[in-house]
Amino acid sequence: MAHEAFDAIATPLNTGINLLEASAGTGKTYTIAMLVLRFVVERELDIKQLLVVTFTKAATEELKERIRARLAEARQALLNPTAAADSTIAAWLAGLGLAPDIVRQRLDAALLDIDQAAIFTIHGFCQRALAEHALASGQLFDCELSGDIAELQQQCADDFWRRRVADRPAWQIAVLTRAFPTPDSLLASVVRVGGQQAFQPADTDLDRQLAELDNAIAAASSGLATLAATLQTAFPEGLFSASFVRDFPARFEAWKTWLADRAAELPSLDGLTREALLSGLNGVKFKTSKAKPQTPAEQKQAYLDGLGVDTTAFDGLAAAAGQLQAGLRAALLADLRATLDGLLQQRNLMSFDDLIVRLAGALTGANGELLIAELRRRFAAALIDEFQDTDLHQWQIFSTLFGAPDLYLYLIGDPKQAIYKFRGADIFSYFAAQRQAAQHYTLSHNWRSHPDLVGAVNRLFQRPRPFLFEQLDFHPVQAGRGSADGKLADGAPLVLWQLDKHSDKQAHWTARQGSSSEVAERLRAATVAEIGRLLADGTIVENNQTRPLAAGDIAVLVRSNRAAADYQTALQSAGIAAVLNSKQSVFASEQALELHAVLQAVAQAGQLEALKSALTVSWFGLTGQALYRLLQDEAALDGWMNRFQDYLQCWQRHGLLAMLQQLLRREGVETRLSGQIQAERALTNIHHLAERLQQAALDEHLALHKTLDWLRRAILQAERDSGDDRQLRLESDADAVKIVTTHSAKGLEYPVVFCPDLWRRSDRLKNERWLVQCHEDGAMIADLGSAEFERRRELALREELAEDLRLFYVAVTRAKYRCYLFWADVRGKERPNESAMAYLFEFADLDFAGQRQVLAGLAQAEPASFEHRLLASDAGATLIPAAKPQRPSAVAALEYRRQTRDLRSLWQMSSYTALAESGHDTAPELPADKAAEPADAYVEAGGLPKGAATGNVVHSLLETLSFQALAAGTDLGRPRDMACLRHGLHLTQPELLDQLLAATVSTPLAANGEFRLADLPAERCIKEMPFYLSLAYPIDTGRINRLLAGCPTYQALAPKRLNGYLTGFIDLVCEHGGQYFLMDYKTNSLADYGHDSLTLAMREHNYGLQYWLYSVVLDRYLRLRLPDYDYQRHFGGIKYLFVRGMRPDQPGHAVYADRPDRETLNGLAAIFFPAG
Repeated sequence: MAHEAFDAIATPLNTGINLLEASAGTGKTYTIAMLVLRFVVERELDIKQLLVVTFTKAATEELKERIRARLAEARQALLNPTAAADSTIAAWLAGLGLAPDIVRQRLDAALLDIDQAAIFTIHGFCQRALAEHALASGQLFDCELSGDIAELQQQCADDFWRRRVADRPAWQIAVLTRAFPTPDSLLASVVRVGGQQAFQPADTDLDRQLAELDNAIAAASSGLATLAATLQTAFPEGLFSASFVRDFPARFEAWKTWLADRAAELPSLDGLTREALLSGLNGVKFKTSKAKPQTPAEQKQAYLDGLGVDTTAFDGLAAAAGQLQAGLRAALLADLRATLDGLLQQRNLMSFDDLIVRLAGALTGANGELLIAELRRRFAAALIDEFQDTDLHQWQIFSTLFGAPDLYLYLIGDPKQAIYKFRGADIFSYFAAQRQAAQHYTLSHNWRSHPDLVGAVNRLFQRPRPFLFEQLDFHPVQAGRGSADGKLADGAPLVLWQLDKHSDKQAHWTARQGSSSEVAERLRAATVAEIGRLLADGTIVENNQTRPLAAGDIAVLVRSNRAAADYQTALQSAGIAAVLNSKQSVFASEQALELHAVLQAVAQAGQLEALKSALTVSWFGLTGQALYRLLQDEAALDGWMNRFQDYLQCWQRHGLLAMLQQLLRREGVETRLSGQIQAERALTNIHHLAERLQQAALDEHLALHKTLDWLRRAILQAERDSGDDRQLRLESDADAVKIVTTHSAKGLEYPVVFCPDLWRRSDRLKNERWLVQCHEDGAMIADLGSAEFERRRELALREELAEDLRLFYVAVTRAKYRCYLFWADVRGKERPNESAMAYLFEFADLDFAGQRQVLAGLAQAEPASFEHRLLASDAGATLIPAAKPQRPSAVAALEYRRQTRDLRSLWQMSSYTALAESGHDTAPELPADKAAEPADAYVEAGGLPKGAATGNVVHSLLETLSFQALAAGTDLGRPRDMACLRHGLHLTQPELLDQLLAATVSTPLAANGEFRLADLPAERCIKEMPFYLSLAYPIDTGRINRLLAGCPTYQALAPKRLNGYLTGFIDLVCEHGGQYFLMDYKTNSLADYGHDSLTLAMREHNYGLQYWLYSVVLDRYLRLRLPDYDYQRHFGGIKYLFVRGMRPDQPGHAVYADRPDRETLNGLAAIFFPAG
């Protein structure tokens, strides 16, 4: 579509719809101010007859000041032409053809009324229109605007849950809530769907869908045995994966139990579908070859067909369950729309979205003509800024009000910068306006960037359909600045930095290797190193003046807040000051979360779990080891609880702010935090939050718990929108590298910009299971799980790529002098890199050499604009120390001595857990929780919760209580309750714990009926026996692997060298019948407790390593303590008690027993004790 270049002073002011495309850096705000000036003077419009709409409060203030300045400049130039500062205004005045007195009168009138000018946000305009024309719009006069309706939405969702879910039979509730178990999670799954957005499926009849599910269950019940028999016959062929074969009996039993009794635990409803069986086949067994030319997928299908597997009933059951999930969410969405609006009207409230929807509805309602006429009498012209960020309702408002042929409607924006879909912006609204506009203009000169950088960006977007959509063209712009106006000395303005090919045979980087770790780390290191080099010797030349490049001249643009935090950490570790985007709400900061945790603990003073959470925050400076020691020290813990009781009383008597000041002072928080890298920011945020929270408590008369709720809602709201509570700017921020998300960088500019992650493409939509949103027939539709879900996913992916291309454009147009663009070929095995950058450079079908040729070709063809660099893949970048910031000072800056010695040591305190995790740098040095076996979800298993809390309580009671008392059924009330309180375990049936402990101590520990724990007198036991072994020399884990390779419960350790000390605690060492036994309690929940299951669990958690190490320790201990020690006569062996499965009437049940081989044990001892 042809666009005419727009001249701010010469292009005629035309009535009707005028679309003005303002590319990045082309002076959009200047043009809007000039349009206002021209309407006031040339069309003799009262400034109050002009409507100017933009999209943030800050932008309205900026526009008002720019318009005021432009009117004042014009008046000054009119009175004194020789002193005109702006040549454009001087040229416009010279060509007006109006008497100077008339021009001055119109300018004076506009300046006099500038504060009454209608310069609004879209919400401000809608609110004003509804309030001032209440009769015509049919709205209440005193309706209150609410910026956050989340609480009302939650209220509606809770009510829906009570009416439509909670009163049903238990099995129906289990099926309905299997994916979204709470009203909160159900609401969260649909909250992104707009209030007026169409959705599919529209079927909300849950009763009928449940009846269909019931029929599907009956069909599955009749086919279960046949399917199981068919599969079990096929398993010996070895074509199913080992894990599928291993888990199938438990899966079958779960289905069989549930189909017989719906009150039983719900199985995985898609666990026996055709898709599940296909995924259960071993992919290694199905590969394409000359003998088997079919694809692996085709071979798998043929294999199941050959088996005669019929999963029709289970496919139908899974489909019915999926339809029910979609129906439940559709029902909630329909219910929200029916009840929320009524609830808002009942409370005389309106949300921001309601403002737009109600005005759009009023314009087409019964009194719509009257309302339109009233607004048209008031406004003769409308200028809509940032028009690319509107939606269909907003476009409907503007086109209805100002699309008349005798009015002026100017739509100013840049569709190439439409990047706010997540906020409701809809580029298809822009396309609709594009079709209706009578005139299409474009601003043709870029006044931001160096001419060579402008040329480079023009070159990047020269491919056909650079923004994917046919409606969106790229119009090259010309440079408005000259080369002498400013540049970064030495080098081309657009640096194309390519990560070298991977060292493996495939050359590219796989998604696993580079999705979030290795590639990102290499590019981050390169970015930090280049910034360090620039700060050390980079210079900027502006207007023939040379100055050193400063940290404040540099910005790093990233896609996420997490990536921003990683870059800030990396830069600060290199000694380079860096600050995160200051647009972020203070409630989105880490300090807000920490404040909430601390206030929660104060409000719940006396609750150990709340105190534990609070003590983990940075305020109190407790390391993991220090916190562990504190939680074992009752006296110290009581001191903390008493102090938090004092803080609670202070809060209740003197208010929140007084309490926080006391807590900060008494606990030394400010002193402690001042040692952090981000000390100034952290302390400023804490005080800002405290003042905001105190003000809210006073304004809204909030009690203690309501204050906490207010803070929680503010934190959740900040995750969706930054709001008005932005972090306070610090003076030091100006001297730091800016780390900004690309979305936040729109409208900003920086001398030097790094774009290190435009090679990425999010996988969120590819993996999305519950909601996709796309356009059909120009309107947005939300799919909650209909039969068209996959087709709409493809449409949504296409729209996502189009928005990523626009985000790419925003990123590369922020720089004034230089932009660094990074490329890394991260792709899947069968799928190319699908990022916007790959699309733009047409990299999909190119290997590394081809991609390099494209990038290097740009640098060779246009060396003044492009530079190509190759980043080595096998080495990190060398960091160049940053130059010290030059600040004016009357005295020399104080210097501290620089650390020259590496304080890290190879010596460490290692435990069994550290050895078991020896492949990880983060292995804990001290022994982990005694119950840190499986980190299962908090679900009921045998009446007792799974997880570490149950294990800790069991270990604590077995350690502190006598086995005889437990066997006798002594009342455990107080010690049990205290242990549960200490470890945060909540029991609905505490007597079950008593029964488990009694069974544990009363079960014979071998099938031959040998002794029980209850038979052991206290003097024959050492409970929680600690040990510390000094390692005389570094130990290579490879030696341990070779020695224990034949042990069925041992997993090989990753390569590592151990220095220092080995430490641990043995649950129980006891003597019975002249023999010494080593025992360990395990609270793992297993499907059964037969020997095979126990062996599998022992191997899965590498308990074999544990008992071999502990056996070495016990053997060493007995050698030192028994003068006539003989291994065969004295060492009874090891016993691992899986306490959940122990039964007094089944001797040896759930007990894994072994007696380590003497020769192997000696070999292991020789590794740890080479001297003998």
